[in-house]
Amino acid sequence: MPPPPRGTVVFAGFSSAPPGVTSSMRIVFVLGLVSVVAALLTPWRAKNRVLMQREVRIVIALCVLAVIVTPLGVWPGGSWSFLTDIFSRILVFFFLVVALATSRRVIQRLLWSVLTGVALLGIFTVGGGVAVATVYGGRAYASSTYDPNDVSMIMVCALPLAAFAAVALRGVGRVLATAAAVVYVLATIMTLSRGGFIGLIVVSLLLLFDLSSWAWS
Repeated sequence: MPPPPRGTVVFAGFSSAPPGVTSSMRIVFVLGLVSVVAALLTPWRAKNRVLMQREVRIVIALCVLAVIVTPLGVWPGGSWSFLTDIFSRILVFFFLVVALATSRRVIQRLLWSVLTGVALLGIFTVGGGVAVATVYGGRAYASSTYDPNDVSMIMVCALPLAAFAAVALRGVGRVLATAAAVVYVLATIMTLSRGGFIGLIVVSLLLLFDLSSWAWS
């Protein structure tokens, strides 16, 4: 099975990277466009049948519903901006992953790109994104794009990926995945986010349960 377009892998990483790394050149937009074109040029036999999957049809239905109810919302302009500026990028990434994740090798590449991007965001938050008292009260953040709650949410969501990678891999891969998990935990703690802290506890307990069950089996 041929590998996915390289732009898709890099796009996955840069989508999670700190905004200071990507804002000046709109590199995420460029890579997303390259990924879409490359995916369209990929032979059909090398891609999954996107519309045949139930999850894809559910996502499309949710998108249609969002477009229909947006004019009826409290803030239609803000809702529409969210759909066009943020949700559209997530949607493109979703369809690219569904279409091109055709083998274990491809999934591993996408996984590492996400882990790397989130780790860069965590390092930026821990090392250079500590807020002054006049902004977020000393809570760690990563510019106005990622406030403390945003950072903690991303770190907690990515933690299971890093944890299972650390268990499943060997050698350098295990070390890198473990280091990424440590960065995620440190960044979450430094945000002082109550929601992030609760999420970290819940995810950690679930990970301990799942990993212990896997070890005994």
